[in-house]
Amino acid sequence: MTRKPNSKGKVVKAPSLVHKYNETMGGVDLGDQLIAQYETQFRSLKLWKKILFNLLMTATVNAYICYRNTFVVQKKMDHLTFQQEIIQGLIGQHREGQTRPGRRCLLHSTRLTARHFIEWIPNKRRMRCAVCSGKENRFSGTKIRTWCPDCGVVELRELQKSRTLRVTKVELRITKVELRELQKSSCESYKSRVARVTKVELRELQKSSCASYKSRVARVTKVELRELQSRVSKVELRVTKVELRVTKVELRVTKVELRVKKVELRVKKVELRVTKVELRVTKVELRVTKVELRELQKSSCELQKSSCESYKSRVARVTKSSYELRKSGTLRVTKVELRITKVELRVTKVELRELQKSSCELQKSSCEIQKSSCELQKSSCELQKSSCELR
Repeated sequence: MTRKPNSKGKVVKAPSLVHKYNETMGGVDLGDQLIAQYETQFRSLKLWKKILFNLLMTATVNAYICYRNTFVVQKKMDHLTFQQEIIQGLIGQHREGQTRPGRRCLLHSTRLTARHFIEWIPNKRRMRCAVCSGKENRFSGTKIRTWCPDCGVVELRELQKSRTLRVTKVELRITKVELRELQKSSCESYKSRVARVTKVELRELQKSSCASYKSRVARVTKVELRELQSRVSKVELRVTKVELRVTKVELRVTKVELRVKKVELRVKKVELRVTKVELRVTKVELRVTKVELRELQKSSCELQKSSCESYKSRVARVTKSSYELRKSGTLRVTKVELRITKVELRVTKVELRELQKSSCELQKSSCEIQKSSCELQKSSCELQKSSCELR
């Protein structure tokens, strides 16, 4: 892998790990963004809780991505609605909201309705607050130094009322115990009845849920089938277009091949013509060489005849001259003439040998020309056969 050139103009090579990181970097950032949208925010000194909740959030994000990629629905849920559906599916109606018990309602007393004038308690004594000391434990409640002197009698009356209230509370406790025993006895029968009713209701709910689930599945399958059919039709159209393009390319290739074959035929025809011309030229050369050989043979025969005749005439002359010179006494001149004639004879012999050598060379060249003509004839036959096959 190569990156862009740096400031110095050099191409910098990057390792494969950097390329893979750059390819998958966007997915990690998108996952962190989806987790941070609806993250659980709380403070705790225990780190394992943060790890646990982070794992839960990553699991919900992965489930949401799988839902978006696999399920084919016209209106898909958002991330928030998907998370709420998961929470409702896990909890459902099994756990209701807990309500805190409120404070006990007190009876209306003169302490709340009458007019009070606060003063310091005499003898600097501290007394319990009337509001905080309403419990049974007498040691509880705050002690204060202010009070209302007009409410002293009222408190006595309230004490009498509180005694009657205690008696009523005891009676209420007894009645509660009796009610619990009655509830236990009635709960068993009620539970058996409820179990029967719940079984019947569960069966009906299962039937209704199966029917609704089947109808939903049928709707989803119809939508998926339509989308799949549309996709398949699009893919088939693309395939047909590609096949048409391939056929066009094949036709072009066949046309080019035909043109190439025609050109090859033309080239072979030209080669045949050239070979025929070469054969004709070789035949003409053979004829010329034969004529030259005949002329050389004739010239060699004529030279031999002329040399023999000149030799004989010279020998006759020499013999005649030798007889005459013997008579006249001039033998030296005759010896010189004989030597000259011998030299001429040697020259003629050398010329004859050279002529014989040239004739042999011509014969060899004629043989080679004949061989080449035979080879050319063979090649012409092969070319004719190949041209017939191409036709």
